Amino acid sequence: MPPYILPSSAQPIPIVKPKPIANATVIARLKYAPIKAPNSLISSVAPPFCYKTHTDRYGRYELRVKYPGYYIVEVTKKGYQKATKGVFVQREEEKRLDFQLHRLYSLPIISVYTYVSDPPVIPMPLAGVEITSVSTSSNLSYKGVTDESGRCRLIVKPGRYIVEVYKPGYVPCRKTTTVQVMWGEVASVRIGMKPMKPKILHIKESDNGKTLYVDKDWLMNLTLETNPSTGYQWEITKLNHSALQLIDHFCWGYPHRDPPILGAPCNETWILKPISYGETTIELKYWRTWDPEDPFIKTFRVNIIIGENVL
Repeated sequence: MPPYILPSSAQPIPIVKPKPIANATVIARLKYAPIKAPNSLISSVAPPFCYKTHTDRYGRYELRVKYPGYYIVEVTKKGYQKATKGVFVQREEEKRLDFQLHRLYSLPIISVYTYVSDPPVIPMPLAGVEITSVSTSSNLSYKGVTDESGRCRLIVKPGRYIVEVYKPGYVPCRKTTTVQVMWGEVASVRIGMKPMKPKILHIKESDNGKTLYVDKDWLMNLTLETNPSTGYQWEITKLNHSALQLIDHFCWGYPHRDPPILGAPCNETWILKPISYGETTIELKYWRTWDPEDPFIKTFRVNIIIGENVL
């Protein structure tokens, strides 16, 4: 079931000018059976002591009853509160009975549908989108979150609203067109959201020993020069996998020569994704695995602070 957000204050009562109500159902029931009525009528399932009609386009009605007595008159119509009155009618007497029906008012609803808008990908419902509807004439605002079908329904007060949507990893969107909602109405809004291309923090050998800041939604590209033909290789010696996820690792940048140049350097790259907030460290060493006492071993260390909107 889609999430519902109730308004923060009580429902106001609108002022409506009285007008005739057409096609309302009017039913009059004799409260007590006539003393001289046949027993067969009194014991029947549908006794003839109930009379029914409908109002005309001017809101008027007329009921002709057969028996005198005390009648309970009930007027109903969908969307209105039921009205009931009692009246005593004598034989050949005419009585006038007026009713005032009060409309059943329900608060309006803004129904928001969000979807991924990333051509040529087929639009798909987008869940977990934060929805905010802001009134243009007051300080009222209503919040909700889309469900797995990409929908969210906000119950609001009548008025004009601007709909704003937000989800990490997607371009924030503000629906510039205002939504006008009245009593009992549902205003539908469709908003497509574009995925943000991931921003990348490039880390190179000159960053050795530094402290770097990265947003949790970014990616990290660590690239160091290497030369496998010398027997040396980079090895990660410290990486907190609960803070950083290694999602790719490759070498590139070999000279395009045929035959290949022996001893030519290339680049080695690690792509990492922050997965939690906080501070962590990445450490690597450049060495030959069979010679741990080599005096030419190099090390690389960088301290990473993962936050939100830190860059």
